[in-house]
Amino acid sequence: MAPYVSEGIAEGLLGYWASTDGSPAEVTGETENLTGHRARTFAARGRGTRGRVPRLTRPPAPAAPPP
Repeated sequence: MAPYVSEGIAEGLLGYWASTDGSPAEVTGETENLTGHRARTFAARGRGTRGRVPRLTRPPAPAAPPP
C-alpha cells in the first residue's frame, strides 16, 4: 500500500482490519427498510433473476464524424 497511503494510515487500517477479523458483521434491517424486500444472499438473487438479466455487451463504437 506504500505507493498509495502513508505508513501511519496503512498501519491504522491494518490494525483495524486485524481487530475485526473473524467478528461477525452487525445484521440490520436496512435492506428491507430501503427496498421493501428482505435481504437475499448473492446466490439467491442470482437464482431469482436467471434469464431476466440482459447480457452485458460491448457498447457500439462512436459514429464517425461527418466528412
